[in-house]
Amino acid sequence: MPYFAETQTLGQLIRNSCAHWDSKAAFLDPEKGAYTPISYKEYWEKVRSFAAALHSLGLVRGDKINIFSENSLEWSLSDWAAQCLGIVTVPIYPTLPPDQAQFIVQDAGTKLIICGSEDLIKKVEASGVKTILLRGTPDSLAELAKTAKISDEVLNKEIEGSKAGDLATII
Repeated sequence: MPYFAETQTLGQLIRNSCAHWDSKAAFLDPEKGAYTPISYKEYWEKVRSFAAALHSLGLVRGDKINIFSENSLEWSLSDWAAQCLGIVTVPIYPTLPPDQAQFIVQDAGTKLIICGSEDLIKKVEASGVKTILLRGTPDSLAELAKTAKISDEVLNKEIEGSKAGDLATII
């Protein structure tokens, strides 16, 4: 599929953009000091590893996940990884009180909540839905992404399995 195709899915868009712009800076990472550039090629590898992590957790096309965190590089990686797998993201503002956050979790039919901190996990623990920290601990999604594997064949099959117009995000 050409890079500028009008009917790309979000998964195709990120994969094709990263291939097209591979050596250009996609992000400036403030956490590495002095806003270290991350190339599109590096970004794609990170998206791919987060997709492998989500896949390893048993999530499948059409499942819904909450991303309940402050903005971060890992937040965007989680979202793009979900788009590649056909998983629907349902972001939750980290400033919401527990009752509103739990309502969103229940109303969306969420399978996994990705939380940016232990304090945010506490806000949704009564929902009974599985939670995982986004980063910062040995069992976080970011750490799982370092070891989880997904083949090119499986990832591309998932990306190509989406159609333009499929549900991507509920806000």
